[in-house]
Amino acid sequence: MPSDRVRIVCVSDTHNDDLTGKVPDGDILLHAGDMTDDGTYDELQKALSWIRKLPHKLKLIIPGMYVNSSCFPQR
Repeated sequence: MPSDRVRIVCVSDTHNDDLTGKVPDGDILLHAGDMTDDGTYDELQKALSWIRKLPHKLKLIIPGMYVNSSCFPQR
């Protein structure tokens, strides 16, 4: 029987550490900030690469104070 429950996993302050084995399974992953050490483009790409590998169906990311707005394309 399918479950009506939604499992939300919240992490923060990962600072480019690969914590794959320590992040619990769930339906939704919320990263609540401080994904990087210094907020450089390369660090952000590394953090996003790690997050993409996680199994959660929906991923919500709050970049945090260390991510420089210049890392994001301007529209």
